[in-house]
This record gives sequence, C-alpha cells and structure tokens, in this order.
Amino acid sequence: MTEQEKIRVSGHLQEMEEIKSRCEGISIPFELLKEYYGATMCCIHKNEFLKKFEYRWIEKGIREEIEEMETFIKNAENRILKDAFYAGKWGYDTNEFRYLRLKYNYYLDNNLKDGDLGIGCHLPSVYGKYFLFYELLKAKLAELNEQKKDGTSLLLMEQPEQNTSNYFIDDTLAPLSWNNGKGFSIMPLKEYNRLLEYCIYVATNNKLPKIIKAQKTHAKAIFIRYSFYLIWKHYGSTTDKITWIEFIKAAFSEFDNASTATISSSFHKAESYNDTIKELRRINEK
Repeated sequence: MTEQEKIRVSGHLQEMEEIKSRCEGISIPFELLKEYYGATMCCIHKNEFLKKFEYRWIEKGIREEIEEMETFIKNAENRILKDAFYAGKWGYDTNEFRYLRLKYNYYLDNNLKDGDLGIGCHLPSVYGKYFLFYELLKAKLAELNEQKKDGTSLLLMEQPEQNTSNYFIDDTLAPLSWNNGKGFSIMPLKEYNRLLEYCIYVATNNKLPKIIKAQKTHAKAIFIRYSFYLIWKHYGSTTDKITWIEFIKAAFSEFDNASTATISSSFHKAESYNDTIKELRRINEK
C-alpha cells in the first residue's frame, strides 16, 4: 500500500470513528438510523464514489451521480404512498418504498424491525445515499461552481483517464496533505487538491494553467523542489524541465524571489530530501 493510500484509509476510518463517537448516548432507534447508520453509509457511498475518479471531485461525475439519484427519487415519489407503508407487511419491498417511508417519517414511531439497523442494511443505505450523500453532492457542486467563478479551480469537466502517472503525482506530493486531526495540516486539503489539479494539467499539456493561485506550505523548499524533479523525471520526454520550474515559482509563495536559473541549478539535488520528509512527519505528529 502506498503512503497516499494509507493516508486515505486512515482518513476514512477516522471519519467513521468520528461518526460513532458523535452518536454515543443516542438510544432512539430512528435517530440511530439517521445519525449513525445512515451517516456511516453516506461515508461509504462517498468513498466508493471518489474511488472512481482518483479521489478527486470531478464535476461531470458529480452531475451524473446527482442525475441518477434524482431519477430514482422521481420514480419513488410517483409510487403510491400507502403501498410503501404496507410493502413490508405484505412481504415485498423496494428501495423506492423505503425512500418514501423515510421521507414521510414512517419510522418516527419506532416501526423498525430486527435487521433494519446495521451497516449495509437496506434502510441505512437508502438514507445514507439518497438523503445524506445526495445533499453532500449538491453542496460539493455548489462549492466547485464558486471556485470556478473566482478562478481558483481548474475543474476537470471530464473524467481523467486512469493514468498511473496521476497516481505518481499524488504519491510523491502526499506529505503535503498530512494533517494531525487536531486542526494542523502541512497544507490545507482544499489547496492540496487544487495543487493536484494544477499538476495534472501541467503533466497533460506541458504548459501552465492560465490562473494559478500561489500557495504556502509548512514544507521546506528542498522537498518541493526535489519532488517536482522526481515528477518531471517520471514523465520523461512528455514535459519540459523548465515548465515544472516555472510552475514551482508560480504555485508556491516560498519561491517568489527565486530565479529560474537558481532553481534549475539545484533541481536534481536530493541532499536531505528524506530528512525533510521525516521532519514533516514530526511536525505533523505534534
């Protein structure tokens, strides 16, 4: 498992634990259904969705997922509500009926049966996906649209190809995404994700994006410089060394006053590179 994969798994498990901790003391079954089991399933649905897009919020993917959900919701709301209330008793049931019962608070009066509550059970899955995850996706789409307006995101409109080079960028820069779960991060996650978008654009087009928002990190200049040297070497002849150096100057405020010649002369030098990674880990663990 790569370093970045370990970070993702750790973050996913931490989110699940935070949901569990938040729900300690809840004893009302309907509240448990929504606040614990449904929220946990939302977390799982989110992780499965992000896996399809290299763990990046792709606008086209979000819109397609929302459209699919809204088709389901429309079909559900065209069903007869009375049938939904009696479906379980009559020995047949569907997710559309479950959606209607959840929407109209059928379970508020403890109409829950053994087997209704549990990770992976039908009701929590429907609530987690068509209520919680649906709202999360709409909020994420609104956020991305705001980023487009102020020019702070490239927002890939199409799903990126499953290119192992993209994973190499993420793995190489992974220490920049580290956070200690206590409010400290080497680099804010929003800015880190934006940085990945910039990098993939440069790697794909061998030129800088029209708009680059300079970012500040807690990493030393040598880590940034040599990481991009490794990225440049990985891509071989498809990108120019000078393009990556100009990108470093534009994307990181630490290099505001550095000349292209100065960065170029030390671009390949790896002295203390591994030590800087260890230092980042020590800083992050405080």
